[in-house]
Amino acid sequence: MIGFLTEFMDFPYLTRGPLVVIILFLGGFFSNLVHAVEPVGTPSPDLDGWKSTAQPFIAKHCVACHGSEKQKGGLNLEEFDGDILDLTKAGIWHEIVDVLNAGEMPPEKEPRPPAKELVMVVDWISGELIKAEQLARAKGPGLSLRRLTNQEYRNTVRDLVGHPFDPAMRFLDDTELHGFDNVAENLELSTLHLHQYLNAAERIVDKMLTVPEKPPVRQHWYIEPILATPTSPLVKIDGAWHDGLRGKDMSKVKPGRIKLPPKPLGHVDPGVPGLTGLVRGNIEIPNGFQPYRMVEMTSGKPVVYDGFGDIRFYGMQLRDNFQRLGFRWFAHDEGRYRVTLHVDGFKEVEGRAPAIRVLQEPGSEVLGEYEMPVGVARKISFDLVIDDVHYLMRTSGNRYWGMRLYMERGIRPERIEIEGPLNETWPPPHDFVRSMGGNQDKIAGALRDFASRAWRRPLKSGELEELVSLYQKQRAHTKNFREALRVPLVSILSSPHFLCRVEHRTKSKGLEQVNAHELANRLSYFLWRSMPDDLLRAAADDGSLLKKDVLKEQVDRMLSDPAISTFCETFPARWLGVEKVMSVDVDPLMFPWVTWGLRKDMLEETRQVFTEILRKNSSCLELIDSDWTFLNSRLARHYDLPELKGDHMRRVSLPAGSDRGGILAHGSILTITSNGMRPLPITRGAFVLENILASPTPPPPPNVTPLEEVEQPRPNATTREMLELHRSDPTCISCHQKIDPIGFSLEGYDAVGRLRTHEHILVDEKLVQTHPVDTLGRLPGGSPFEGMPGLKQVILNEAQKFRRCLVEKLLTYALDREVNFTDEPLIQELSEEMSTHDDRMNSLIHALVGSETFQSK
Repeated sequence: MIGFLTEFMDFPYLTRGPLVVIILFLGGFFSNLVHAVEPVGTPSPDLDGWKSTAQPFIAKHCVACHGSEKQKGGLNLEEFDGDILDLTKAGIWHEIVDVLNAGEMPPEKEPRPPAKELVMVVDWISGELIKAEQLARAKGPGLSLRRLTNQEYRNTVRDLVGHPFDPAMRFLDDTELHGFDNVAENLELSTLHLHQYLNAAERIVDKMLTVPEKPPVRQHWYIEPILATPTSPLVKIDGAWHDGLRGKDMSKVKPGRIKLPPKPLGHVDPGVPGLTGLVRGNIEIPNGFQPYRMVEMTSGKPVVYDGFGDIRFYGMQLRDNFQRLGFRWFAHDEGRYRVTLHVDGFKEVEGRAPAIRVLQEPGSEVLGEYEMPVGVARKISFDLVIDDVHYLMRTSGNRYWGMRLYMERGIRPERIEIEGPLNETWPPPHDFVRSMGGNQDKIAGALRDFASRAWRRPLKSGELEELVSLYQKQRAHTKNFREALRVPLVSILSSPHFLCRVEHRTKSKGLEQVNAHELANRLSYFLWRSMPDDLLRAAADDGSLLKKDVLKEQVDRMLSDPAISTFCETFPARWLGVEKVMSVDVDPLMFPWVTWGLRKDMLEETRQVFTEILRKNSSCLELIDSDWTFLNSRLARHYDLPELKGDHMRRVSLPAGSDRGGILAHGSILTITSNGMRPLPITRGAFVLENILASPTPPPPPNVTPLEEVEQPRPNATTREMLELHRSDPTCISCHQKIDPIGFSLEGYDAVGRLRTHEHILVDEKLVQTHPVDTLGRLPGGSPFEGMPGLKQVILNEAQKFRRCLVEKLLTYALDREVNFTDEPLIQELSEEMSTHDDRMNSLIHALVGSETFQSK
């Protein structure tokens, strides 16, 4: 902590005194994250029952595989002493009860225990687990807090301040636990995190206090080429990047619109009168010397400038006949700009419509990929936020913003239009001074209102006085009251009450209900991943949120609010891990058409299907099987389904007998369970067990030969033959009996989710079919099933397992922690609630929010 203090002694806006107070407060606060309360009336373990009931049963039926000589799954039950109230082992005992109840243990080949003995041992363990649950609840923390995730921080700043920039762009990445990035125990808070939060707070406050009196000039202009042969493609011959002014007829440049930078970029004449300062509204599109027309619309009346030479198109040929079209754009004022590309396709490429990829610079972030039907003009618009690049990029001189447009042959750029900065109102919402009327007498009230919104609760006694004191001390050192406001505002945004979700306990034992504001925070970050809005905060202020009918009204309102899109995007991504589809290393020789755009379509299909089910309050079982999905032209072509037109995703009824309904047939899931060249049956089977059937398998034991290294029994052996050899290892068979049949049923889909009838290999850059795929599977104790239809039926026949899985994943997401044995009663209750209410997602969310667990601390 000392090094951290030393590094910030020259903090630009905070005096040393207030900064030290903030840092010491943070350090002291976070050093006491959890204070255990001593339980009263602690239950004791039933050791007599252990010796008479459980221990003999375990010795007879379990220790042969889970004892000191052999520890399958790393479990040695001979080390257990029967004290199930030892909370470090209670979770293991809960898993033991589950497998005994499910009949999975002892294994099929072992003698079955008498039913009476089995019932007795299960009842004894269950009774001890109830006592362990009571003990765990009694040991609840006196102070609970969780750091906001980067997503939550970003959303909270957006809703609190109202500025469109991204304050978390340079933050350390959040770590994930089983796919979830919001698990409290995994959200560390190091000095590096405090460093980034203080820097971000300074930037946020700077934007709140430095809003100019007059709005920046709203640029609106476009450029277009003057083409001699409109049907010819525009490609680079030997042009080169330049500053955008070379060759321009300066007499036709509108003053104040296009300017030279203070440090010219390239060969330019810096002495042109009236053209000095930062670059504004400058664009360059090289391609030899192509004549152009620039139309200035800022004044409201179009003004046309003709020119020759400086605004030029260029293209650059890449692999597989891809080409690149680019332009560089400089803007003086920060804010939100709308860039519109007017393009069309003039010829097909290899029998398909040409396509473009749009990237944002700096950083080469892909903004989109679009197909260009021949003869159809398209407008593609993006809202881009130009931030203080000097700060972000650690550069000096020009603020730089650009985009590159990757394209195939057959694309004709018609026009590039730019408008901004776009300010719907002035002053903008983030103007703190004018939000209080610019009246210095209202500073206390303004600080109170801002802090209560930022901390998501009313201020406690003395807190406002501390903030006002910080302002007054800084005001004594500066004549500018805006500068004096920096210290209390940065303090507010650096406080643990802003950076974390803080809950205090007052009881010494058992559960305690959250207060209204804590409930509002839990609800808002569950469904919106952001701070409560005005309506939710008002219901917390008057305490009515604690009433069942008001809580139900608020949940219904939040589910129908556009902000629920965050839940629809984030929860399925965390549950299923489908975002990984964007990073799978798909073999470009085997699947050259699997571009960024197609991957994004796969991801969007899964998100849209989940959104549709939530929006229409349909049955969650439609996630497993349905006769519809969401497609666009590119994804429909990939799936070999009837042709669609357009990039936009839409709900589509599937042909009768289609294997595409349900998320397991989505390209997103099928691609992330492959290695980019071929499907991985083990990975796919394990995925279904963990994410659909709530039956995760343990990691493979050490020193087991990976499937890829198993010696083939014959040349070009099938995947099934290789797996039969792999699973012959006695340490592998118990898990593979459950994993492999599911993986085999999905062999009808290749590495990128297309239907296939044969396995294939790559020969001379061409796919060559080898063996027919075998999609037959049989789970232990079950009947044979075949392919995706058979797998869906198996899952639907055991729908309670899917309900349990969905409940467990949703609980992890809502409670910010992993589920454990203490949650078993709630899991069963919510699963039954789903079954009773036709598996409606909204009913599940209402039941979860109304539960004692969600409303207790």
